[in-house]
Amino acid sequence: MNKRRLSKGDLCRIFGLYSRSSGIVYYQTLRNDYFTDEDLEALGITRKRYNNIKGSRQFSFAESRRIIEYFKIESYEIDQIES
Repeated sequence: MNKRRLSKGDLCRIFGLYSRSSGIVYYQTLRNDYFTDEDLEALGITRKRYNNIKGSRQFSFAESRRIIEYFKIESYEIDQIES
């Protein structure tokens, strides 16, 4: 199990929600398509908590673990964002 705390930026890179050429990261698409209110509820993350994850802030280890399991993120996908 990967002992990593994920950020919204990490998740955007994993899900391909960014433009390599311009560097734009599509955080709103992450919220609209991946972290709907139903998804947040299933993950045990409140809307307020989700909205407080900004800039360099990260989800907790427990939240990150639940996100990894919920979206079936593979360890190689996490390794790719670290390199």
